[in-house]
Amino acid sequence: MAEKAKTKEAKRQAELLKIRKAVQQGYSAVMGGNYSRTALALGITDLAQRHIDDITKDQSPLRPSKLTRVKQIKENVKSAVAAAKKMDPSSFELKEEESKAKDTNVNTAEGSGMGNDSQGVSLTKPTTAEDLGI
Repeated sequence: MAEKAKTKEAKRQAELLKIRKAVQQGYSAVMGGNYSRTALALGITDLAQRHIDDITKDQSPLRPSKLTRVKQIKENVKSAVAAAKKMDPSSFELKEEESKAKDTNVNTAEGSGMGNDSQGVSLTKPTTAEDLGI
């Protein structure tokens, strides 16, 4: 009797496995077809339009378009430059104790962490091609 129950259970498991395989194959065929139709429906013009939209249209307030981001950066730089122009030029000069401090002096090879061959570029005066050895 126990042997018949084991055989009956094995047949039931085999039938369930066949059903699962058939359902899985049917689902895969339908979903694969949908994916293929979706991929084929996208043409070069659709893809180009998506890129244009990324550049020109804001997706949300937290995700602005590339054009909006460039405008924001431009305005931020302009306002920073205007604020810097209003400041006293002496505020950009390094104080003597700052220039001697090894950790804060980036104008020398020792302070920059770049080794002995780094170029000492002044932060207080315009850098010229001669300063860079060009």
